[in-house]
Amino acid sequence: MWMKSSLLLPLLAGSLFAQFSGPSLGLVYDAPNQALRRIAGLPGGATLSDPVLTGIAFAAVAPDHSFAIVSSADGSGYQLFTRDGLSALPPGLTPSARVAFSPGGGAAAFYADGSASLTLVTGLPSQPSLQAIAVGGAVGKFAVNDAGSLLVSVPRQPAGESVLQISPQGQPVQVLDVTQAAAIIFSRDGAKAWIADAAENRIWSLSQFDTSAVAAPIASDADGLSTPLALAVSTDARTLWIGNGGTNGVITFDLFQGTALASLTCSCKLTTLSPLTGAGVFRLTDLATDPIWILDASQPAPRILFIPAVAQ
Repeated sequence: MWMKSSLLLPLLAGSLFAQFSGPSLGLVYDAPNQALRRIAGLPGGATLSDPVLTGIAFAAVAPDHSFAIVSSADGSGYQLFTRDGLSALPPGLTPSARVAFSPGGGAAAFYADGSASLTLVTGLPSQPSLQAIAVGGAVGKFAVNDAGSLLVSVPRQPAGESVLQISPQGQPVQVLDVTQAAAIIFSRDGAKAWIADAAENRIWSLSQFDTSAVAAPIASDADGLSTPLALAVSTDARTLWIGNGGTNGVITFDLFQGTALASLTCSCKLTTLSPLTGAGVFRLTDLATDPIWILDASQPAPRILFIPAVAQ
């Protein structure tokens, strides 16, 4: 059971749950204002709500936007934020950690820079439990699937990085060498994964995790890759979206045909491909003083749109 906590309750906006009705693209963290906001409406007509939670120094939103992991500005620890309110996570999580959710949101991995281990949290959101996972060195990018298996990139001597597969009860197994892992994602069922090598302009696929993982290159600069830094995949694992840091664009890649289908350029500094609610809708930038830019690939003709910034 998770315990109700009052640590962040005084920080809640007065009309916390009144804003959860109507169509929405999910939640987004407003770092400048230390607040969590709802993206109200649908692509092409979305706006940012007033804060639904304030006084938070960090927030990571689950892929389906049904809950978020937050920490308060007073340093009192991590909590889960849902429609039911706030509940404390078990103690033992390091402050200022990077967080990666599994595709279904049932698991998350926490990593504090400089540590030689990650913390795996399973049973989210109703029965969270923690497990330390030893890596043996610093971690770059990492991803977790709903079964709790991890893929992590670690430095390789004399240069480059190795990608390790780690099961919850197993030892790290090297599955791939890359120059610079910029993004790692799992498929919804956790049976496949993709890795972006930003230095080599290459995308790798990984499969057969239950036996001996098989790695294969599937896309390169010939497909339009230019410093790929973010990845997203459709629920059916047929389409891969590749965020290019070099062009601030998004490539739509057909995983069955092995070809790039389309490319769109954003009038923004692309930093992420974070899923919003609805199939094929992703956030391309974080919320700051500028508009939020999103990719709407839910229609036959994908489009890049913006959501107006919050008035300061």
